[in-house]
Amino acid sequence: MGKVGQQGQERIKLAHARILLQADEAKGGPRRTDDDIARALNVHVRKVERVRQRFVERGLHAALVPKPSERAYPRRLDSVPEARLMVLACSPPQEGKAR
Repeated sequence: MGKVGQQGQERIKLAHARILLQADEAKGGPRRTDDDIARALNVHVRKVERVRQRFVERGLHAALVPKPSERAYPRRLDSVPEARLMVLACSPPQEGKAR
């Protein structure tokens, strides 16, 4: 995964950690409601509910790490059209055209 993807995952991990910290019900914890957390962190209430539920059901790591997509994306190009596209993209532009 590229640097941009890693930064996005880190941002999600931090957001989920903030949600869990605000929901902390231990002695001295903020014990905020889902609505209060959503307003304070500018996220949807449903996101707060999902993160808390994943924490309870599957633990801290599952609650912090973004859920992997279950969708399967078929390749749009196989090797031959992809190679043709690469040749076209890397070649100089046609006469009278610019890139």
